[in-house]
Amino acid sequence: MPATNPAQTLNARLQTLFHHRLRAHHHLLLLALLGVIAGAGSLWLGADANWDLRNYHLYNPWALLNDRWQADMGWNVQWFLNPLPQLPYYALVSLWPNDLRPVTALMGIPGALVAWAMLLLYRELGRQFELPAALLALGWVVSCTGAVTLGQLGTTFNDLAVAFIVLLGCVSILRGLRETDDQRWPALGFFAFGVAMGLKITFGLFVLGPALAWLFTRPRFHALWPGALAATLGLLLAGGWWFTLLQLRYESPLYPFFNNLFESPWWIPITERDARFDPQGLLQWLFYPFYWWRANVLVSEVPFSDGRISLGLLAALGALWPWRGLSLTQRRTLRFMALLMLFTYAIWLKQFAIYRYMLPLELLAPWLLLALGGAISLRQAGQGTPKALWLSSAAVALLLIVTTQPPNWGRVPPSQPSVLAVKSPIDTRNALVAVAQGDPPLNYLAVGLPGPRHFLSVNANLHADTLTGQRAKAMLANSEERYWVTPAPAKANGPRGLAACFGLQLQVTACQPLQANDPGVPQLLICPLREHPHPPPHAEVCP
Repeated sequence: MPATNPAQTLNARLQTLFHHRLRAHHHLLLLALLGVIAGAGSLWLGADANWDLRNYHLYNPWALLNDRWQADMGWNVQWFLNPLPQLPYYALVSLWPNDLRPVTALMGIPGALVAWAMLLLYRELGRQFELPAALLALGWVVSCTGAVTLGQLGTTFNDLAVAFIVLLGCVSILRGLRETDDQRWPALGFFAFGVAMGLKITFGLFVLGPALAWLFTRPRFHALWPGALAATLGLLLAGGWWFTLLQLRYESPLYPFFNNLFESPWWIPITERDARFDPQGLLQWLFYPFYWWRANVLVSEVPFSDGRISLGLLAALGALWPWRGLSLTQRRTLRFMALLMLFTYAIWLKQFAIYRYMLPLELLAPWLLLALGGAISLRQAGQGTPKALWLSSAAVALLLIVTTQPPNWGRVPPSQPSVLAVKSPIDTRNALVAVAQGDPPLNYLAVGLPGPRHFLSVNANLHADTLTGQRAKAMLANSEERYWVTPAPAKANGPRGLAACFGLQLQVTACQPLQANDPGVPQLLICPLREHPHPPPHAEVCP
């Protein structure tokens, strides 16, 4: 019996994975295997403790389920984002508040789903360009090891979960192009894009970008209207209920964003756009992605490095070249994916400039690079896969992987309790509890403390003449029990302290330690609030 060649065995398995038909149970087994890998990776990285988790990822689903619309007030734009994506983590941490290991493992599932969706895309690439399974496997690995893809594994940002929906939309559209179906499959794809936007408004990028790409790929009315209708239905299904609630309660469907246009009386008339990450100067506007090869914070809250999108954009430009020897389907596939990359990046650059908001582009960039390589190699049909494609693919893959530095938004040992495991020396069930909005984020205390009657997240804008400010002042004035939680009572009581903005003062001598598992602060104190004996002028403390 001849000895089994390990290389031949591996190649046969890769052929099965990327080129052979897989039945439903094969996909389920793949998902289970990917889930185990992602769960283990999530545990190895550590339990999530990012800033947004402590700011609003726990508060939002809790507020939804406990109807806190009238009980709490805060000048926190993130409080008003669709809470559906945060519900799974909130449910898990409510089940296991004292041990984050099962929570951390299960939060790896979105990473497994993304890897599976990318596998479907690489299988589609193999169908259209007949690339070797080993090359497809290499591209798949490079796609799934991007900086933010790895950095967000097991976290509560939800970009991976929503990116999974976007990738499924891309799979559907590519299948439609392959089957010359301009309506059914593309409509399903745009429905997925609409759902993604409804769940997370920043993913509107992946409605507008693909829509423009489809317009220039299939500029026919019969090909355009099904996608437009489907995207609208997906948006309304996932986010319509939330937009309606915001309109009914705050007189703006996107509250508090773009309030310079909607003019809700609950917020000041500003756009609430974060311009910190915008490119500075002409060179950055033109070559921004090439700056990300070295670790920096130009487009992220924490340092990272990744070169995938820069090469993906170059590949997109190359894919628009009229390559000879391609079928109509191959040309349309390249055109659609290239234009999706270019249009989405351009919209992102103008509107957001926060890298993690375009996570799907990081995942798709290696796919497009390999697709362009496949298009070029078709010019040498009948000669097998050119050696140059093998060597260049291996070199680019190695370069991208070794230069990738995932961002770390904060991790803690998964064996420790969650931030919900709060122990207070004071019963706050009939009290008002206030915190300063900002750094460190403390809004998770609304969930962890024993049921505050009212919770306020305070900054200077809360004193503005809005309905939110009026409600907050009334709550502070009419609550018999009032407490302020802070890591620095003296600073909170200082000349620029926010309590003084509302004519209040912390009773520093009566502060008591609060036991919290917050990695951002060594010690929290809960302090009674009283009327300020000599309140300073508002102009001095409320900028």
